[in-house]
Amino acid sequence: MTYAWRTLPSGAVEVDGKLPELDPSSLAVLRARVMRWRALAEKHSARTGVPVAWILGVIFAETGGVPTLTSPKGAYGLMQVMPFNWGGRTREQMADPDTNITVGSNILAGHVKRMGRDLPKVASGYNGGAERNGAPHPSTKSPWGMVENKGYISKVVAAANSTLRELAEPPKAGAPAAPGQATTTEELLTMSLLAWKVLKWM
Repeated sequence: MTYAWRTLPSGAVEVDGKLPELDPSSLAVLRARVMRWRALAEKHSARTGVPVAWILGVIFAETGGVPTLTSPKGAYGLMQVMPFNWGGRTREQMADPDTNITVGSNILAGHVKRMGRDLPKVASGYNGGAERNGAPHPSTKSPWGMVENKGYISKVVAAANSTLRELAEPPKAGAPAAPGQATTTEELLTMSLLAWKVLKWM
């Protein structure tokens, strides 16, 4: 079985006619450990044009919001950036969440530029690299038809969709939004449209 999907104007991804989201336990992780990086994600979304929810979705899939994890292959930090993408930065510098998201969001922006506004393809590129023409590596082992660590693309998509819902929730009483953070669905959609205008001219 191969999935059929489309990316909606909001940045959410519809898969086989449904909007997949995280299960309750995973949603709790998103809220507790990933959403705390929202301000940095918004900063780098404005800079690169990559939607906030996509950046946070990748952070969820890569590390669950833990900024000091190292993979067996040497990928490091919130967005598990490989050493060959550090651009001369040290491990100590890559441990800084702002620096790590800077590099990770740049990589995402590069995939968006080559693959288009298609989160599953961008997630495959981030996870497994791309062909010389910029397209994802094909795979018959994934229901998405693209190379991925097992379940990776589905995790990013569900996390991004859930993040969009979280971002659209009004702030709790007594907890005003931080300066510069969108608080309404209309503001979030406006931010998404502005982000894609940035990407259009990259």
